[in-house]
Amino acid sequence: MDLLVPESIYGMAVAEPSALSLKCDGKIIVFGELFHCYTMLALNYGVQTYFLYSIALVDFAISQQGADANDGWFAPEYYECMTHNLMLKVLCVFIFMVTVFEDMKESVNLTYLLWYAQPPKPDTFEPLKQTDVDEPVEGGAILAAARDETPRGDKKKRINAMFQKAQHPVGLKRWSMDGVSTNFRVLSFLVVVVPKTIICVALAYYGGLYVADQQTLEDMFLNTLAVNFIVQVDEILFAAFTPEASKDQLTHMKPVSLEITNKSRFRMWLFSSVMHPALTLGVTVFVVYRSLVMQDC
Repeated sequence: MDLLVPESIYGMAVAEPSALSLKCDGKIIVFGELFHCYTMLALNYGVQTYFLYSIALVDFAISQQGADANDGWFAPEYYECMTHNLMLKVLCVFIFMVTVFEDMKESVNLTYLLWYAQPPKPDTFEPLKQTDVDEPVEGGAILAAARDETPRGDKKKRINAMFQKAQHPVGLKRWSMDGVSTNFRVLSFLVVVVPKTIICVALAYYGGLYVADQQTLEDMFLNTLAVNFIVQVDEILFAAFTPEASKDQLTHMKPVSLEITNKSRFRMWLFSSVMHPALTLGVTVFVVYRSLVMQDC
């Protein structure tokens, strides 16, 4: 089975840093891309967290109004539970939960990628060899390696040569997770997988309440679209601010091969076909029930 890097900001944060090369890309591009990559990741976290915080405030305000309704502060009819729309509430929350759980599966896939990627082999490392004209030469993440050598003493000529077309066209190396160091795997897990999972769990709860708390059909539909939009923020930023060449490299990145047994296949089938739908439905029912309790229904 082949594990593929997701085409998103998260996948870019895991794949691109390991493909950057000081020799081929140069210091400006290497440090510039690292800054760009992790800045976009931080921006994504910031936007999603702010939206999540705003939704949580709305949920808290509704719960407080529901608690105060019995004290005579507000008209009781304002807090009607609209039980005739209960099925629609469940369906809207369920669709949202499907989207969130699909996003959480991306976190699981990233964990598998980091765990099962081929480890580095320093004892078998060999320097780049001279190759024939038609044989691709390894490059960096952004720039292909030029076959024409420029004297190291003249920095101006080397910089100009880096952006000029080489006399012998060469290919850009295919991005791969092979040989990624253990330190980078741990860093990627802490910086990418853990925050992404936390945001997904929080969004599933507060976003589900945000949908279930609504009293009209229009608000339920609009809020379902709104919370689904928050889940897709990373894809929007990735599509807008990632170079097309980098997108192409990520799309055609070498997958991580994973040997699976029949026991593993059975577990995957059990989770995807039984546990995943049951868990999604269970969380949906819990969130809708919490919404009714918070509104003092």
